[in-house]
Amino acid sequence: MAKPGQRTEGSHTPSLEEALSRQQQRASCDVFVGEVLPDRNFANHLLIVSSPETFYSVNIEDILERERIGATERVWVRNGSAVWRCTSSAERKGHGLALGLDFSMENMPPPAPRLLVGGPQAGTAVDQQRLTSGTTIEGAAKLFADSCEGGDRYANNCAHFLSDAFIHAGFSELRSANSCINARCDTSAKRPIRARDMWCWFKSKASQSGGAVARDTGIWAVFQLKESEYWGGHVTIIDSNTWKYYGTGWYNDWDQYSYKW
Repeated sequence: MAKPGQRTEGSHTPSLEEALSRQQQRASCDVFVGEVLPDRNFANHLLIVSSPETFYSVNIEDILERERIGATERVWVRNGSAVWRCTSSAERKGHGLALGLDFSMENMPPPAPRLLVGGPQAGTAVDQQRLTSGTTIEGAAKLFADSCEGGDRYANNCAHFLSDAFIHAGFSELRSANSCINARCDTSAKRPIRARDMWCWFKSKASQSGGAVARDTGIWAVFQLKESEYWGGHVTIIDSNTWKYYGTGWYNDWDQYSYKW
C-alpha cells in the first residue's frame, strides 16, 4: 500500500498543470529529511529521525508528500503544522526502534504554568497534615512528596510523582500490569510516568467526572490539557475546599477533566 504522498509503480504520470500545482504546494511546506518510523506515543503521528540526537513527531494529516531517498525520506509538512521536536531518551534505549532510540513526553519539559489571579495554590506540608489518610484521592494528596521511591527524575514528573503518591496511598493496581499504563520509570519502583496513562486510570476509577473544578466540591484527581502547548498533558490533585493543589503544578488556563471515586 502506498504511503501518504509517495509515488508507486504504475501510478499515473502527472500533467504539467498537476506538476506545477505540486511545486506550488511544496513551496508552502516545511521539509524534513530522515528515517520515518511509527510514533508509539502519539496516535496518528510519524517520527522523522533526522539524526541520533534530533527527532520530530508529525501528524500524518499534516504531511503533504513523502519521497524515498535511499534509506531515508524527504517529507513535506504543511507550513504552520504543530511539529514536536524531541530528543532521545538514554534511559529507554533498545526497545526495537531503529537506532535503538525512543520518544517520550516525560523527557520533554512542559511549559511553565501561568500564574493567574484566583487560581489554586500549591499545598504545603502543613496543609497535608490536615488531610485524612486512606486509599483515596485525599490519601494520595496527603502523601504527595514531589519524588519517586526509585529516586529518579524526568524532564516532566507530574505523572511520575503523582503515581508514586497514589501507590503509597494503597492503589496497588498501579504497581502491576494495567491496561492504562504504557510506560514506567526505569528504577525498581516502576512508577507510571505518562499523564495520559494516568488520565486513562482516572477514568477507569471514576464514579463522578466533570470539567473545571468548582470551589467547595471536595477533592478531585485532574487531567489538564492544551495540545497546542503540550500534547502529553498534566495530572494533579486539587482540594477545592481549601483551594490547594498537590502535584508538580496547576495549569489553570488548560482544559480541565476532573474525576472522583
